[in-house]
Amino acid sequence: MGFMVAARGWRCRLGVAATLAVASSWAAATMAGAAPGDPFTCNPGLVFLAQGVPTQLEALVDGPGTATFTNIGGTTAGLSYNSLGYNPVDNFLYAMTTSPPAGSLLRIDSTGAVTNLGPPAGGPPVGTNIGTFGPTGTYYVGVTGSATLYLINVVTNTRTALPLSATIGAADLTFANGFLWGIHITTGDGIRINPTTGAVTTFAQTALPAPFGYGANWTYGNGNLGFSNNATGAVVQVRILNPASATPSYQLVKTSAGPSSGNNDGASCAGPPADLQLLKSGPTVVGTSSTITWTIYVTNNGAGASSGFAVNDPIPAGITNVATSTPGCTVTAAPAAVACAEGPLAAGSTFTITVTGTAPLAAGPITNTASVTGNEADPNLSNDTASTTTAVANIAGIPIGTPLSLVAVALSALGLVGWRRKLRPTAR
Repeated sequence: MGFMVAARGWRCRLGVAATLAVASSWAAATMAGAAPGDPFTCNPGLVFLAQGVPTQLEALVDGPGTATFTNIGGTTAGLSYNSLGYNPVDNFLYAMTTSPPAGSLLRIDSTGAVTNLGPPAGGPPVGTNIGTFGPTGTYYVGVTGSATLYLINVVTNTRTALPLSATIGAADLTFANGFLWGIHITTGDGIRINPTTGAVTTFAQTALPAPFGYGANWTYGNGNLGFSNNATGAVVQVRILNPASATPSYQLVKTSAGPSSGNNDGASCAGPPADLQLLKSGPTVVGTSSTITWTIYVTNNGAGASSGFAVNDPIPAGITNVATSTPGCTVTAAPAAVACAEGPLAAGSTFTITVTGTAPLAAGPITNTASVTGNEADPNLSNDTASTTTAVANIAGIPIGTPLSLVAVALSALGLVGWRRKLRPTAR
């Protein structure tokens, strides 16, 4: 992030105490055995936030519809920093001091301990609030409102300036698809910066809602972008569409509730790939205006653990009274859809989602299709989407107990054939 707003808000509470315990233990297990001076080991992937004054390093852990923050180490008296970035070359976090003396390069290990490496040669870039790393270990830092990025070599602690074609309107940037990405803090436009030429592109986006004070940005292992909003605490994941074109755009993947903060900056490290598989089951036939129930099964086939995932289930037209009792899932209207933001899923585990609705008055086949997106890279995208088709029929005149073979004949006469049913996955 980079800018200061209101005083830091109180942390959000999970509605289910057990979920909070799982989230905390998940982050703790990821960093278990760390000793001072050790680099991070990201298995599964981790999202880091540097928040507050003095600054506290935290791990963001996804949960059902919400994100919890777990402290990594403690704070150092009088030490505040920003421009947080994760170096994929040496697996340490880096940041720039904002408290006097400002502009010094910091290295942060897996225990949260900070080593002050001093100001970069060539002069300290004072007041930086933007920070991210490229894949080869180049550390990009800058200041909101400036037309210059600084490229820091963290090995030699030297910097070079990269002039930009326009001022930076974002409070943080993150690297993905060969570019730096962010969101304008006042207009809400998306921002793309070419780190080689300094060309700045702005584009309209509607995936991230106002207010646009997203002070923390990062990139998930799946290549999507993450944002944390200072004022609302919302944690948003978006997909980049057409990243190299003249008109890229952001597409919403999921939104979770999180704590607000006046000082907020983000970074991430990717974990091993995780193959998430989605299967969907539903009834073969229902009567008009009767209840229809779908069940969605998300299974992690491994090899890595999933740090969180999203499920999107657009509801077929004509279905009314859509509802779900699954934690982390919400129902939107016009058009109706179920969106789920869920937490960690270990390899071999299955998560179940239930959705209900009222079948339409008109007879005919309806197909429901759902998809899953994991935080990590997915080596098999072909099993991320599944469909099930249900025949809606006026079966009031069919006596109870009629054999399914005769029901099928009746449905065939009505033209309601060709449906298929997904079977429940074997329990793991």
